[in-house]
Amino acid sequence: MHGLMLEGAAEAAIIDILLENNLLVFSKDELIMSANGERYQQGLNERKFARDFLRRDFGSNKIHMHIVLDKLNFSTKLHKLSDQVGNVTCYVTREEIESIQLFARSDWNAQFIKYKDNHTGKEAKPSAFFKNNEGLGIKNIKKYDYVYNLWGNRVADLQDAIKQVKINMIQKHSLRGLGNDKKYLADLLK
Repeated sequence: MHGLMLEGAAEAAIIDILLENNLLVFSKDELIMSANGERYQQGLNERKFARDFLRRDFGSNKIHMHIVLDKLNFSTKLHKLSDQVGNVTCYVTREEIESIQLFARSDWNAQFIKYKDNHTGKEAKPSAFFKNNEGLGIKNIKKYDYVYNLWGNRVADLQDAIKQVKINMIQKHSLRGLGNDKKYLADLLK
């Protein structure tokens, strides 16, 4: 049995595409459901997750929690909120979920590299590149519908983008020293 918490709408769109195509290490039927029939929670509110998803008794089965987020220093409290939670694995998308979107069009990543050379700090992040008029000027890059439409018919490309982001993160040593509970989003793929 698996529980799933996602940071935002872009993560939800990507995970929905992967779930619909049975490309994750678990199927949607293996996910615990909320009282409202939801298969995952969007947002990192652990108390809400415990209230909505962990109120029923799962017997001796421990829930393996999967959390998709971009925060390296996220520390979960789910074990304190419910004794039904076993393993908790965080799948980190660095710098941000928009790092995956950079690979949606063949020229976007190259444009981002040029953009980044002229910007610093938060302005040098993929989110700024997408939203800023000096970049692509796409204001809805994190909206569910936009992300779903960007990748929905290009599932193999999405998988490749997720794997490429893992390669980039490994080259930058993004998860070094963070422990076994932090993995790459690509590790959630079959």
